[in-house]
Amino acid sequence: MTRTLAAGLLILVVTLISPMAVAEKPKVMASLHPLALLTAEIAGNEVTINTLVPAGGSPHTYSMRPSERRQLQQADLFVWIGPDMEVFLERVMEQPDLSEKSLQLQGAGSGSGSSGHAHSHSHKHRHNNDHGHHHDHSHSEKTEQQPPVLSPQGPASDDPHLWLDPALALPMAERIAEALSAIEGINGEAIAANLAAFEDALEQTLDAIREQLAPHREMAIFTYHDAFRRYGDYFALNIAGHLTINPERSPGARRVAQLRDRLQQEEAPCIMVEPQFNRDWWQGISGGMTLGISVWDPLGSEIAVEQGGYLAFLQNLADQVSACRD
Repeated sequence: MTRTLAAGLLILVVTLISPMAVAEKPKVMASLHPLALLTAEIAGNEVTINTLVPAGGSPHTYSMRPSERRQLQQADLFVWIGPDMEVFLERVMEQPDLSEKSLQLQGAGSGSGSSGHAHSHSHKHRHNNDHGHHHDHSHSEKTEQQPPVLSPQGPASDDPHLWLDPALALPMAERIAEALSAIEGINGEAIAANLAAFEDALEQTLDAIREQLAPHREMAIFTYHDAFRRYGDYFALNIAGHLTINPERSPGARRVAQLRDRLQQEEAPCIMVEPQFNRDWWQGISGGMTLGISVWDPLGSEIAVEQGGYLAFLQNLADQVSACRD
């Protein structure tokens, strides 16, 4: 009898410590690396985060594999911008098994986090950008039928590169926090604490970047494609031009000639190359000119997905602007 009891207890202990008995963390998939970075700021250790478009890839040219479709199906939450950015996902995310777990950050999407969960809270935070927009406000959010459209009016309002807009970082983080808190097994108090910590750290980071970039506001910055308008507008940088409107197509001779003329009009302009595209595009148009050259990665591909990663991403962009004058 004693041996039987001992054997039973041993089996119970082995079962309890078996990896199979340990509950898996909820799975979150982000379409793009910077969205994974932002999600990690809020989720902390509560979830496992994966990214759909791999490091070095581009959402403009990506094609999803069947295995990745299965990963999407297995995720508890999928964070993406919307069909204006991830064109390859437009029809896929209309499928019922995926739309219900979709958190679309641009526009009024449907599914988890996008249908407007009932919640109410009030807090104060400061919007402080370089266009003289300073104010404190408090607000109370109520149950909504549709989520807020994260595309403020202005020069960049039709630009889907939302993650490059510091003014949208906190609203997006709040949407992510709400969606995470709705997932079974996630500690809502931990999510709320992470969100509060992120809000404080974001404000400090933006203040530091603002001071860092102040001496570079007059520098003419040229990019491969028009992805940095939001970041540039927020910090009052001079985004003077870009080589191509559509990064999926090479610019024609006329466009190259126009950009060369613009470069010649500027004193020591800055060329921002992007690792997702051909870095040598500037060589054919910059001969004989004095140029600063730096790498501006709009996806932050080399930054680890962990708390502090999104803030490091914003800081890295600022560092690359400064590098053009070093």
